[in-house]
Amino acid sequence: MSESSSTPLPTSGSALHEGDDDHGLTDNDLTEGLDLGFEGAEDVLRAWRRGMRPDADLTVSEWADAHRWLSSRASAEPGRYRTARTPYLRAIMDALSPSHPAQRISFMKAAQVGATEAGNNWIGFVIHHAPGPMLAVLPTVEMAKRTSRGRIDPLRASNASTVTARTS
Repeated sequence: MSESSSTPLPTSGSALHEGDDDHGLTDNDLTEGLDLGFEGAEDVLRAWRRGMRPDADLTVSEWADAHRWLSSRASAEPGRYRTARTPYLRAIMDALSPSHPAQRISFMKAAQVGATEAGNNWIGFVIHHAPGPMLAVLPTVEMAKRTSRGRIDPLRASNASTVTARTS
């Protein structure tokens, strides 16, 4: 792994927000001048406050332990992902986290040590916290299709409930 001397940009849920839960604002500051005399106003405000709360500052490995499910299609051990099963991948996954200063990660490995799943955990983390375009490059078109169908589609399907629960 190589680390950069530059400071990473703050992200949602980064250390920038630690210890500053309300950013010095009170409910009166946030609702001043609003007509809140309608039925359901408190529900609207509660949902708005929940949506304004920054995401938790999770590392990729913490996200995987909390949210990742391995399908029977993609894994010999389906069920909740556990970083404890592959502890040597924790530092690598955590280096992929937004709060880590590294900007380039190099991973020399043997075959079948869990690197693909570590990468898929990172993809799931990004889908959950910062959805947007992402490019994964594989050696052949056939391998890309097989990876998409066998690994990424189940990841997206299992992550859909997490994203829905977070935004509803």
